[in-house]
Amino acid sequence: MWPVDGEHRVAVADLVDEGDRIQWADRRFRSELAHWLRPARRGDGLSSMYMYGLGPLVVRWLDLGKSTGRKNRELAMSAPLLMVLGTGGDGMRDWLVAGQALARVLLRARIDGVDASYLNQPVQVSRLRPWLADLVRVQGWPQVLLCLGYGTEVPASSRRPVDIVLEEAGARR
Repeated sequence: MWPVDGEHRVAVADLVDEGDRIQWADRRFRSELAHWLRPARRGDGLSSMYMYGLGPLVVRWLDLGKSTGRKNRELAMSAPLLMVLGTGGDGMRDWLVAGQALARVLLRARIDGVDASYLNQPVQVSRLRPWLADLVRVQGWPQVLLCLGYGTEVPASSRRPVDIVLEEAGARR
């Protein structure tokens, strides 16, 4: 993991802003995001950030990239710690290793009362990813852009029941 600070933080925050603008301009991105929005505390997916169940409609049809980018840029600038988790390569094994490392970081953070959130736009937008790697001097591929700090308690997001997620060895559905 590489910390992002100083002038690099400003440049990374700009990439987050640009990534939001690029993603929100893409109708397919908005459609998929709308598909995952749910009313707060109902089922899995993302809790809807808009009132009266209009979240999916708003997200599907409106390009909110400018306002979302500005808000997320401020989050990147104000986060007590901004870090990039990277790997030497970008294959399936590297993704697995990154996921395992991320799990360890998140579990340790939770034990220590540290909150985490993601600003992965520069990782998700392929043309921004090499710029992120250059800015933080990653020898390889950035996989996650993570904000760490202390915040206010929020309710846990809903989870699927265990029996839906896990299967016994050899069991078939």
